[in-house]
Amino acid sequence: MRKGTALAIAILALSVSACGSDDDDATTSPRGSGTPDSGEHTPTPEPTPTAEEEPMPEPTQEPTGEETPTRPVPDLTPAPPTPGERPVTGEVPDTHMDAVIADAVERSGASAEDLTVVRSQAVQWSDGSLGCPEPGQVYTQAIVDGYWVELETDDEHLDYRLRHDGSFRLCTSPSTHPPLKKQPGT
Repeated sequence: MRKGTALAIAILALSVSACGSDDDDATTSPRGSGTPDSGEHTPTPEPTPTAEEEPMPEPTQEPTGEETPTRPVPDLTPAPPTPGERPVTGEVPDTHMDAVIADAVERSGASAEDLTVVRSQAVQWSDGSLGCPEPGQVYTQAIVDGYWVELETDDEHLDYRLRHDGSFRLCTSPSTHPPLKKQPGT
């Protein structure tokens, strides 16, 4: 990267110096005489400033009174389920479900038989937070394939977020946007 930058600066400097004209021709000996006159001196070219030495002026944009149209950002979040629509179940691999259920049993103190699977759905999370961002954390800004598992006991609701590889975490502060529904074949 540095070699490329240095090369670009050198080419720029050569280009700028090659474009200049020699204004001293009128005071030197006539062209073609072959002998410079004794009082003639050859001017020393001044160094050309590089991009690092001279800051580039910030471009300014005059207000035109009209707003520049911007491309709308698509909303990738599906609409919330309608009241009659039931959550999807049965889309999470058994090995992943077994690990989540074992964690829920340990956290809640309930038996596996006392847990009700409310949701076990394949989804695409909009970023690496898996729809459960924590303050002060930074997440990848790419769609993440995974799963959404919700379990209930008599007195507790447990919301688990999983990556495709089966790693999971209990979500205690879900975002307001539900995940994308995973399309078949993706």
